[in-house]
Amino acid sequence: MNRKLLNQFLIVTLLITFINICLGYNALELILNSLIFLTIGIIGTKLALQINIPIWLKINRKSLPNIIILSLLVIIVNTIPWLQVNEEVITSIPWMSSMTNVSQAVLIALRTGISEEVFYRFFLFSTIIWIIDVLLHFLNKDINRMKIALLSGIIVSVIFTFQHPTFLLPFFLGAILNYIYFRAGLLPAICTHFLADVIPFIIVITKFS
Repeated sequence: MNRKLLNQFLIVTLLITFINICLGYNALELILNSLIFLTIGIIGTKLALQINIPIWLKINRKSLPNIIILSLLVIIVNTIPWLQVNEEVITSIPWMSSMTNVSQAVLIALRTGISEEVFYRFFLFSTIIWIIDVLLHFLNKDINRMKIALLSGIIVSVIFTFQHPTFLLPFFLGAILNYIYFRAGLLPAICTHFLADVIPFIIVITKFS
């Protein structure tokens, strides 16, 4: 992996560490989170380079309108359910009830957007594509790259739902985020995920403060 990409992930790791400090993580948690994040970033970068898929940003004018529309769809669809929640639901979610101001909402949404996209899209998505490529090479089979990406995206979207209380909505949103990453890179996926979280978080805080 070239030094430029390594430096980029070091900077993002420092950003995640700074956010975790602001959110009150202890020293052990900070060290473990930083090491895990950096390791995942390095492995993901090596795999992405090997299988020739985007890292931070790779977008053209032709695909830009589709990426924007899909990003807005993720943001809107993820925000609507939060408009209907009541205070009892909010207090039943520990991390949500501890979010008391807008700055906390921004930090949590930013941390979630970066860490989940780096893990699910960048690391896991790339890893599954790489494993499928290796298996196909071993079996002397040749399958269209889009079909491989689609299969990988389905697997990642299913795994993504395990972190959420429902299946259908996270699966749907995860599938779109997979496509955004595959077509445009990690940065658009992170920005979409961040906005899809921070907007409803701020609405909820404003509503119940």
